[in-house]
Amino acid sequence: ASDNNDRRYRAYRNLAMCYQNMGSLGRARDIARRAAQVDPTAGEPYIIIAQLYASSASQFSGDIESKAVYWAAVDKCIKAKSIDPSVSDRANRLIASYTNAFPSMETIFFNDYSEGQSFHVGGWIGETTTIRARK
Repeated sequence: ASDNNDRRYRAYRNLAMCYQNMGSLGRARDIARRAAQVDPTAGEPYIIIAQLYASSASQFSGDIESKAVYWAAVDKCIKAKSIDPSVSDRANRLIASYTNAFPSMETIFFNDYSEGQSFHVGGWIGETTTIRARK
């Protein structure tokens, strides 16, 4: 049974990456979530979702909205490494990269937000995250 589960997990993971390569971000996320359900100990589906979020920054306009995807992406990387230490190195590299794309403290302030505040990322992402400034 676990062999079958492993095959299902790999099939979903590979399918998610195919949709990712085709630019079908929402579909890729749905399939990656299925992979995560099949193997709740695997961090890779969350790494895929993080990359999907980050790759969609150009679909969002606004000083904060276009950066909020990176907060959501970092959330997924943190989740990935918390459940699966084998993806920690990849997750940490992505976190370092995405953190560089965070808005500055000034940008956050001038858009009437503050660090630590909740922020809803709209569009196809539709998730709530936490506002963080680039350090």
